[in-house]
Amino acid sequence: MDRQERLNHIIRLLQDLSLNSMDLKARFPGVSPRTIERDLEQLAQEGRIHQVRRDRSRNPTWETSERAPTIEVRWMNGRTAAAIKLMENCLDCILPSALLDDLQPLFSRADNALKQAHNREYASWLGKIRIKPSIKEGKNAEAASKHLGLLQEALLNNSTISITRHSDSQSPLPVVHPQGLLFSREGVHLVAIEEKGKLPFQLNIHDIADVRILDQPATSPANFDLDSCLAVITGVKSVLETSSV
Repeated sequence: MDRQERLNHIIRLLQDLSLNSMDLKARFPGVSPRTIERDLEQLAQEGRIHQVRRDRSRNPTWETSERAPTIEVRWMNGRTAAAIKLMENCLDCILPSALLDDLQPLFSRADNALKQAHNREYASWLGKIRIKPSIKEGKNAEAASKHLGLLQEALLNNSTISITRHSDSQSPLPVVHPQGLLFSREGVHLVAIEEKGKLPFQLNIHDIADVRILDQPATSPANFDLDSCLAVITGVKSVLETSSV
């Protein structure tokens, strides 16, 4: 990868995610940290990226200058505020932390609205409803949470990945094209296509031992439809376990 390709890749990474310098350096294992720092300095001078927090941190967080502003709600009544706070509990499992950071002003505004006396009834909803995302339950939960962030990043940036499962830790799947995520009572599953097999499969992220993002764009088969795919494979623990991948 030459320098221009590397600069363009940094921009693509930062279009949907806020990443710190350490995270960015980790995305380029064959490039020296100082080279990545020079790339970030150049992009900042060109006005294409900027630091989220302008302090003296040795590990600043970066984002592109084209990122959309935080979503706003014009009227924040009690019902809307309660719904937003309940949504926050659920999104904590579904969205990457960088995207949740963008929504923090909205969540804070909902907090303030629910502290008002006339919204006391709606505020009480939060003490009576519990959302327990399955990602934080079961074995390998901590690793699954980490893998979920990488899978989300791959989906956001349309990148291929390499997956190693616990059952065959010495032989990772070479190239996997992620297509979507399924959140259900059975857990969180990745829906993807293995390059050689060309068949969609569903894999519980608790069964994943390692995920590595590859420098190669993901593709979808012609006329691929995620809902139709899920209708076929939902209920199957993993097509990989019954196929010769």
